[in-house]
Amino acid sequence: NGNESEKIGRGNPEKYLELFKVYEILLIDGILNVEFVNSWADKILENEEESEYCFIEISTTKNINELITILNKSSINCDNQTAERAVFGILHEINDVKGLELKKASKMVSKFAYTQNLAEFEKSFLYGLDDSIQLAEDRIYGDINILSYKFFEFLKIYDCFTWNNYENWKKLSANLEINLSVKIEKVMNLKSKKKSNWWKF
Repeated sequence: NGNESEKIGRGNPEKYLELFKVYEILLIDGILNVEFVNSWADKILENEEESEYCFIEISTTKNINELITILNKSSINCDNQTAERAVFGILHEINDVKGLELKKASKMVSKFAYTQNLAEFEKSFLYGLDDSIQLAEDRIYGDINILSYKFFEFLKIYDCFTWNNYENWKKLSANLEINLSVKIEKVMNLKSKKKSNWWKF
């Protein structure tokens, strides 16, 4: 109702639970830095007459481990499935803008195969992904171009999640369920040897 929407204003932490979790995950694995997250919180504070304490903490904490702890505490009631799917979309967006280190990104998302948050068909793509990429990079087994192409196409499935539409992430996650298993199966069966020139190797 109207009163509820008034309560959940721009500076209400309830609006940002999944975004807090995404920041936490990306900080842990070195995809983002502290300054990026500090700057985001600064912008929230600039637009608020009364500031929630957690935003002040996020804005002013310069130690990465302390910031990760704050974000973890602030996102305790988040929808973890939505947050993990949003990570895929954000990685896709970051890669488009400045490129990602393939090994670092694959190692990070491979962890999601062992959480209880994603659907089984999502986890089936992620199982052992980082090991497969490592073996291919070492030229022991597999084609690095095919693997990196598949990984990019997997992230592309989630490109509806962006930094700017976090308020809609839960709805997007629910809508994504339609045909998601079919889309992932297509990616798993890709045979293309398209040159993966958008990754930092």
